[in-house]
Amino acid sequence: MAKKDPAAYRQAVTLAVRAFSAHPQASLTDGPTYDDEGAVAQVAFDLSFGGRWLATGGSPTGVRPVETVELRFPPDYPLQPPSLSLRADFGRNCPHIQPWLTATGRVVPCLVDGPINEFIAAAGLRGLADQAYAWLNSAAEGRLIDGGRGWEPARRDELSSFLAIDEDGLRGLAEDHRGGFQFFSSDYYCDGDPLGGGGFYYGTLGERATLKLDIRERLLSDRRHSIGVGFVVAVWPEPDAQGRPWISDEYLPDDTSIADALWDRARDHGVEGPLRRALALMKHRCASKEGADFPLVVLMLVRRPRPLAGADSPIELFGYVTPLRHPGGALEAENDPVWPVGLHNSLSGALMQRMSGTPIGPKWALLGAGSLGSKVGLHLGRQAWSPFLVVDKGVLTPHNAARHGLYPSGPDRGAGWLSAKADALASTLRGLGGEARGLKGDHLTLAQDLRPMRGKSQPRWLVNTTASLVVRETLASPDFESLPRQIEMALYGTGRIGLMAVEGERRNPNTLELATALYQRAADDPRLGADLLADEAVGRIETGQGCGSLTTMMTDARISTMAALCAEAFTALPDEPWGHLRLFRRDADLGVNAEAQEVAAFHRIPIDGMPGWTLSLSTGVKAEIKTEAALHPATETGGVLIGRASALARSIIVTALEPAPPDSERRHDLFVLGIEGLAEAIEDRRARSGGLLDVVGTWHSHLGSARPSGTDHGSAAIVGASATSPMSLLIIGTDGFRAIAATPQEAGAH
Repeated sequence: MAKKDPAAYRQAVTLAVRAFSAHPQASLTDGPTYDDEGAVAQVAFDLSFGGRWLATGGSPTGVRPVETVELRFPPDYPLQPPSLSLRADFGRNCPHIQPWLTATGRVVPCLVDGPINEFIAAAGLRGLADQAYAWLNSAAEGRLIDGGRGWEPARRDELSSFLAIDEDGLRGLAEDHRGGFQFFSSDYYCDGDPLGGGGFYYGTLGERATLKLDIRERLLSDRRHSIGVGFVVAVWPEPDAQGRPWISDEYLPDDTSIADALWDRARDHGVEGPLRRALALMKHRCASKEGADFPLVVLMLVRRPRPLAGADSPIELFGYVTPLRHPGGALEAENDPVWPVGLHNSLSGALMQRMSGTPIGPKWALLGAGSLGSKVGLHLGRQAWSPFLVVDKGVLTPHNAARHGLYPSGPDRGAGWLSAKADALASTLRGLGGEARGLKGDHLTLAQDLRPMRGKSQPRWLVNTTASLVVRETLASPDFESLPRQIEMALYGTGRIGLMAVEGERRNPNTLELATALYQRAADDPRLGADLLADEAVGRIETGQGCGSLTTMMTDARISTMAALCAEAFTALPDEPWGHLRLFRRDADLGVNAEAQEVAAFHRIPIDGMPGWTLSLSTGVKAEIKTEAALHPATETGGVLIGRASALARSIIVTALEPAPPDSERRHDLFVLGIEGLAEAIEDRRARSGGLLDVVGTWHSHLGSARPSGTDHGSAAIVGASATSPMSLLIIGTDGFRAIAATPQEAGAH
């Protein structure tokens, strides 16, 4: 990838800060300032408290009338998203607070369910500001907890260790209000040294173990191997001092990392007594066994004041891994390592998906081994047309079994979870006779792998099934133009619409231009727009306590139908130089209609003043501009450019024009865009496109050369002074098109 241009970086940060602080209740108080670690800006939100809260200096939950958030931009922004944090003394005893702090001790809120870069790609920095403002108000009013309807499980994002459990069975233990403990056996898989507090752990809860623990059998397992047999101890609370069931009604950050902190949590949740008795029993049983250690999982069954959000039980489960040493026992030293374990529901059923395939085609690579990508890969692999390379950054977890093409099988199936999706799919494809290679990583990893390939070693096609706006836009940037032609496959409208977007020769149009053309078509077709545009921002499906999957809810059958159609269309792909869109739409009677739309190459124009950026005109827009200019041979004319801008792709894509308002002024040496009805017309376009299409600049004609005049540069500066997203001024003249940037000014405190 090309080295980051400092000017381009500052420009991107300036636009982002301006968009974020454009929120009506926000004001930029400091920055952005720049250092070796990137850029940082401070933005204050006025939460519009009433007089009573203003008099006391804050809400009952400790939120102040004005809260300042810090936006920190990494050096590779916008490739990586900014982070947002609150003041260091912001209360952490509320839901939707991450368990960790920043390097400077600031509190990190959980603003969105899912990757923040995907949220920004869909809603922008202004959308993130809306989310931050809503979050702060909800925190002030104590409404972060599922609208008050249920208890939100503690945030446990970015964990690397997991245990598959039977949640309902474990919660049933806590019906005994006298408190207690129960041992379970556990098969586990380790990578690294989990006994030292590092590495990665994955276990499956086994059968109940009696008080006569067969320690010898456990010790025969070689603790240095990746697979072994360990123990799980579940503990539930004793009654409180008044003899009532112990209820933990306070949120606490789950940042436990040593034994001392775990004992603090055990006291907070009323399980200290049962846990000490359980560990004393284990130590007694292990007293004569020297030199054998293995992981011990501690499960705390915590009783909340009301049922958990999305569950019928008030029992919240917390899991931790710690070494069980012999003869020392567990949690004996205050600094013994402890680390949190994510809890997944155990697999209870098998995936049911078998389809037939079609003939072998040219060499191809698959980016995305999720529900759609795995099925497309398997459809084609079952008839000896496997991708030679499978790339995915994710790992398999039990919820994938509902829709993924793969699942571990056999008596040791638990060991297969948390294996890389790319490796798992590639291994299965090799079992079908293919030569697939798995690569765990993202689109950047893929690009590094493909770039050295030349001639026949390079694949003909790169199929992207990630459904990621970030991936789409990044791969459309000039830094990745040498990659193979791409095909994007995606599902919309909860599986009612399947899309296959095929890039043209020399990657023109690319998948970003194709997607923008599709948005324009959906904006012009209300029926298509109702299904497609509403689905661009995906939702989150709960798959276990404190866990979720960023996806859209739909049945496996729907995914399978669309995956099969995409696979068949890919197999039958004609050898054509132009790009095209293929849509598969389900009818109410379960029939499927297939539609095809050819998309000609876009006219790409470098943007003066924005290094590396291009303005892409669809053929329809290009023709419309020429026609409008020809209607005014003696005067300049113009209008507004409608489309989508991408900082990741460094591209402004124009798919429609808004005509000049009737109060516009046309002279032989000047065009002044009017305003009559323009705001309403633009807002109508935004609404019809679900906010995905907006103003990206203006255009006008010259009677002579398209070379920008001083007036043109002045107009660009005026537009750039208030721009919150990239804008361009397009000029058409006798010598073709020229584009200049509406360059933003540096942001600063006011």
